[in-house]
Amino acid sequence: LTTLATLLVATPAAYALARLRFPGRGLLFWTYVAVLAFPPSLFLIPNFVIVRNLGLMNTFAALILPGLGSTFGVFLLRQYMLGIPRELEDAALVDGCSRLRVLVSIVIPIIRPALIILGLMTFLGSWNNFLWPLVILTSNEKFTLPIGLVRLTAGWADPYRGIGMIMAGACLAVIPALVIFVAFRKLLMRGISLGSIGKG
Repeated sequence: LTTLATLLVATPAAYALARLRFPGRGLLFWTYVAVLAFPPSLFLIPNFVIVRNLGLMNTFAALILPGLGSTFGVFLLRQYMLGIPRELEDAALVDGCSRLRVLVSIVIPIIRPALIILGLMTFLGSWNNFLWPLVILTSNEKFTLPIGLVRLTAGWADPYRGIGMIMAGACLAVIPALVIFVAFRKLLMRGISLGSIGKG
């Protein structure tokens, strides 16, 4: 859900920053760039205060909502969209297409490699997230896999006796990431090669 929501929010935001002209566009973009200079752990306390004030502690919504404002995702997609010739969009607009139709029918198929890269990075980051779920979740049934792997050693008097169990759990936790990467590998490579040929 975090991956899907990030792609749905970052794509139109990046298109607006890349193609639409509105007051404060440059300031907004450079604010995004400035945010990328700060480590993610710096936003841990503000995000925690926001989630607590919204009453979302110990909920799955608290895991999903903070990932919607992916500054890196907006920056990546915007830079990729800047390489699309404006003539393609101008021709569609002259034919009567709306901006939304241009985004869905023209821009998104061209930026598919960037969307796949962003989706994979977002999924891996969300799947392996440890610190944020540890802060906001309190019930065992909502713990993510990284927290569960750490808690596997809680019942052992000797922490080294639980190494085998942790390694087995880590192998199982890697399987979904490997499946997703293998499933999209051919599409990713094909999209990158088509993009490089088109730009060449």
